[in-house]
Amino acid sequence: MVGDFKEEDIADNMGDVDFANDFAETLWASLDKLRKECDKVTADCIGRKERLGKALIGVIKEEEEAAELAGASKEGKIMGAFAAEIADPCLNYLADASEKLADGVKAFGREARLAADHKLILTRYAGSSWHAAKGKIIDIAANLRDGQRTIGSAARYMDKTFGLMLKRASSPQWKFQLKYSTKIGPKCVHEGAKIQAGYAKMLANHAAFAKSLKSVATAFRSAKADIAKWDCEVMYPKPERTSIDWLGLITDAGKKGFEIYNQAKDLVAGMKGADGIPGLPAGIGGGSPAEETTDLRLVGGDTDEDWAKRLGIWKSALRQCNADRAIFEEEINKTGTAVGRAAKHEPFGAAVAFPEGMADVVDAHKKAALAAIKAGGEMTKMEQADTKAALTAVVAKVEDTIAAAKKAGEVAMAMQAKILK
Repeated sequence: MVGDFKEEDIADNMGDVDFANDFAETLWASLDKLRKECDKVTADCIGRKERLGKALIGVIKEEEEAAELAGASKEGKIMGAFAAEIADPCLNYLADASEKLADGVKAFGREARLAADHKLILTRYAGSSWHAAKGKIIDIAANLRDGQRTIGSAARYMDKTFGLMLKRASSPQWKFQLKYSTKIGPKCVHEGAKIQAGYAKMLANHAAFAKSLKSVATAFRSAKADIAKWDCEVMYPKPERTSIDWLGLITDAGKKGFEIYNQAKDLVAGMKGADGIPGLPAGIGGGSPAEETTDLRLVGGDTDEDWAKRLGIWKSALRQCNADRAIFEEEINKTGTAVGRAAKHEPFGAAVAFPEGMADVVDAHKKAALAAIKAGGEMTKMEQADTKAALTAVVAKVEDTIAAAKKAGEVAMAMQAKILK
């Protein structure tokens, strides 16, 4: 306005609508031109920033590549070797050994069920041979449990040590990583030896168990003979109407059958004889002759009514005897089959191999790490970041191993408790 008019012209044009409209159009054109120029400058600034950022990224990348080409620091190489040659193999061994023992618990279930499900009848017929075999089952269950405890103990120690390393990764000083790393290897070697020895002992116990089962199988053959002696037709001869004393018809062979029946009812669940054996002769099981014969109405009785009742009672007793004998025979057959299968079963297989030459690698690492500590070197920021990331992953892996060993150990304990029950 000042450029287009003199000062005295301004006063003259004030209030002129045409002049005001012309001025507004001129002002809008100037402002619009300024806005467009601002947009151009802004776009140029953004473009320059992006190009500068890409250039800087390229420089950083080139520096990283140069550092990689130049190689890691001496301390970094020592810790890299520690991770590859000690930490990873040790953690993998603990995890694999734990899984192997856990699989062993599952595979050994057949033998454990033998002790839990058939112990009464095996004790009756195999006696001392079965006690020896059962003792080995208990020992093996303890071996499986103790192996997981050893693994859990080693893993917890490593978890604590790696945790300290992770905590100290915020410090650029290499000494913390180097010093704590020397604690891992010796623990791995020591606990690894215990795990290997425990597994070897378990295999020896299983070999002794399999051997003892052969004696069990031999002793258990007498059970088959008892099935033959349990002859219900002999034990419950058909009563005769003219007989005065039905008990006189029971032979010595029949009494032997009653003795077996009386023992079997306490060994195998599901027998009706557990609530009382019809007609059990005096002197077997501590009953009195009067109590054991009155209910059966076994004495005399020539009337049609009494004869019919006596026949009915005899038939009922015979049916119960045969039904309970069938239950006993089935249990004998199941137990014999279970013993035979367990004697041939190989549930474990070879132990997980401990990393070969680990003791020498651990000694070499300790010497190199202690020498590097004296140099007092520091990590680069990149080395710090890599160390934190690696240790975070390691701690998570160790904690997984701890949890797995704990769970598997509890399963082994539950199996042992079931055997001992």
